[in-house]
Amino acid sequence: MAVVVDLLNITIILHRLLKVTAITNAIRWISERGRDYRLAYDRMPPADDEAKLRLLIECGGTFFPFGAKDHRIRRRYLLWQRRSRHWRTAAMALRFWATVCFTAPGLVALTVFGTAGPAFFLSRPPGARWLTLGAALVAAAIVIAMFFEALTWYLTVRGYARRFLTTGFHRTRVDSTGENLAELRVYIYLAASMVLANSMLCLTAAVSFGSYRYLDGSEVGYGPSAVAAACLHTASSMSFLGESPFTTHNSVGSLIGVLDLGSGVMLILFGLTLLPAILNLSGRND
Repeated sequence: MAVVVDLLNITIILHRLLKVTAITNAIRWISERGRDYRLAYDRMPPADDEAKLRLLIECGGTFFPFGAKDHRIRRRYLLWQRRSRHWRTAAMALRFWATVCFTAPGLVALTVFGTAGPAFFLSRPPGARWLTLGAALVAAAIVIAMFFEALTWYLTVRGYARRFLTTGFHRTRVDSTGENLAELRVYIYLAASMVLANSMLCLTAAVSFGSYRYLDGSEVGYGPSAVAAACLHTASSMSFLGESPFTTHNSVGSLIGVLDLGSGVMLILFGLTLLPAILNLSGRND
């Protein structure tokens, strides 16, 4: 079991480092060409997937590793889908890999699976604790990068859902009446990802490094109650409520506490940026 978890953590870390690179390059592309993309999209909204992918390429979204919205994977998937049954099977395998191993939700879900999953049937965390901590740290880094990417979209392009969310494996049909709701979904998805990623970091630090203890001074054991307590502590810290089942026991816990507070501030800033879009006051049509 320990070997399986270690291999899973190594795979997760490598994919996450690649994803952080992709998000960083996406932020730079949005900053440099986001307005061009917005104008081109609004001038002639693309009618199908192929048109959306062509627009991304025409506006320079060809950065490493797979381009804007991972369009190189998406184009390969669409090409294989038109071929024989064996190619369609390969296309579904490609889609599964891209969804699980190269999307932020998939990587966060893998973190929860590898960090919290064994707690429901094992008495101690399997695998090397440093690999588990590294996987949780990179997960938190991905969510922070996601925050800056989304914030850059709203500040540069004045919207995310209609112009960008509808391209990719998980396309969402966004019309004029549902656009504000779709923008709100982006915020909820970002907040949930932050809570989950930081909770897994808290759980690993508490169980494997003794960074937290319960209010009565007892050590945090590995189990479902520890998972629930870590999630509660993270949500409390990010929302500035201060009601936590844990007390910080060493400097690692203090650093994670700073990360939680910073994440809470990020969500507040992002919510303030998103508020005009939700209230339809951002002037998307200008």
